[in-house]
Order: sequence, then structure tokens, then C-alpha cells
Amino acid sequence: MSTLSMSNFLFFFSSFMYGELTDKDTTEKVRLTFENYEMNSFEILMYKKNRTPVWFFVKIAPIRNEQEKVVLFLCTFSDITAFKQPIEDDSSKGWSRGDKLRTCFGLERGTMTVNSN
Repeated sequence: MSTLSMSNFLFFFSSFMYGELTDKDTTEKVRLTFENYEMNSFEILMYKKNRTPVWFFVKIAPIRNEQEKVVLFLCTFSDITAFKQPIEDDSSKGWSRGDKLRTCFGLERGTMTVNSN
């Protein structure tokens, strides 16, 4: 689990991870979710540093203190690329789709918290 400030997270979750096929409506919904301190989930196509496309299921939830003030966001990212397209690279040749999905869910899940300050 990682903790980032809001400004660092918005940089992390910004246009450098977006590409030509990233849906603009979804990126706007992500931005508004943070701006309005809402809970939401999205499927979004993002890109690695090497410009390889990756599909993520992203869940965003504001965490509130005793005074109901949002103090951070809990964000989970699940790689769902295996559900969106077949994976055929050298490391997975000969694997069944089930093996690929188990690898995806066993190794490609992360949780991040974002401070709202």
C-alpha cells in the first residue's frame, strides 16, 4: 500500500498514463470523483511507461474522519486486461485462459491511499 498527497496522486493519475484510446469521458468522471469527494468505480484504459496499454478497474472511496471531513481517498487498481483482450506474450504462451486470469488476479492488484490535504 502506498500513500500519496492529493497533488502527487493527481500527477500520478494524470495524462502521462493516458493515451490515444483512453476514454475522455471516463477521465473526466475520475477527476470529478476526486473533486466532489465521491465514491465511484471505473474501467479505464491506461498506459505503462513503455506505452503498453493496460485495462484497470479502479475503485475510489473517500475516507472521512469523525467530523465527516474527507481526510484521504482509498483507491484500488485491479488489472483487468485479461478480460478485455487475449494476452499472448512470450511469458504466457501455452497457458490456459484460467492460468492467465489467476496470474492477473494474484499478482496485479494494488491498493493506494491518497491524502486529501
